[in-house]
Amino acid sequence: MNKEGQGSVISTVILVSTMLVVSAILFIYAMFFFTQSVSNYSISYVASFLTNVADDIDTFMLTPGSRLTYNPPNTNYGSYNLELAPSANCSIFVTYSNETIINETSGILVYGVPPQRYSLPSGYIYIWRGSNSTGGPSQSISDFSLIVMPHSYAPMATVMALIQGGYNLINGITYGTYIAMLPRVVAINGSTGNGVGYIYIPVIVPIHATDSTVNSLVVYILNTESTSINNGEATNFLVKEDCTIGNQELSSLSNVSGNSVYVTVIYIGIS
Repeated sequence: MNKEGQGSVISTVILVSTMLVVSAILFIYAMFFFTQSVSNYSISYVASFLTNVADDIDTFMLTPGSRLTYNPPNTNYGSYNLELAPSANCSIFVTYSNETIINETSGILVYGVPPQRYSLPSGYIYIWRGSNSTGGPSQSISDFSLIVMPHSYAPMATVMALIQGGYNLINGITYGTYIAMLPRVVAINGSTGNGVGYIYIPVIVPIHATDSTVNSLVVYILNTESTSINNGEATNFLVKEDCTIGNQELSSLSNVSGNSVYVTVIYIGIS
């Protein structure tokens, strides 16, 4: 083969090799953005699913013995975890006359996506369910409270809130983004501050149920416990909820007044 022919062959080989390399790079980028898009879609899909679960909990929360079974969407891009540990839980207190009369710790249901699939900045917050203004989605954390007071907040999305967070380490698992289902206290003042006040406290209890099926999410309204405090005069009760989700901390504080106050704790088992 003459030199001109060899040069032509070499040029062709170089061109083909370059095209293959460029194609591989473009394929990798395409797969990366495809994975991110699908992971982002899976978050929206799960948010819609958990919104339905939260709606049902609102409906059945005062019906002990209720059993709700769901088939979680299988996105293959994330995982569900029930968390109840120092780095992921909600603590709820009711205080009267400097004495704590209620002290409950609730678990948190978390759906998270690994950071290699999709990631948002640490500290990012988006409210999927439970904003103060409408009860629905909101991008402002100032439009969110862990304590719902119907006289000032929308009565929608009461005892369960859904928030999305960014990059976080939760109970030893790293998430690029996650959705957390949190309990919210419902606090109702007595009429003109002198009537009967009500406080409803949901508590998520992670359980291992023998009657649950594989790949199912089962919610049980286990039982309710009520306490009545009657002082015969207008009294203020301090209600506080603190939630820790890895490096994300949320806290709300409110007062409930009334001559009598009924406190109901609702234990919600999730398996």
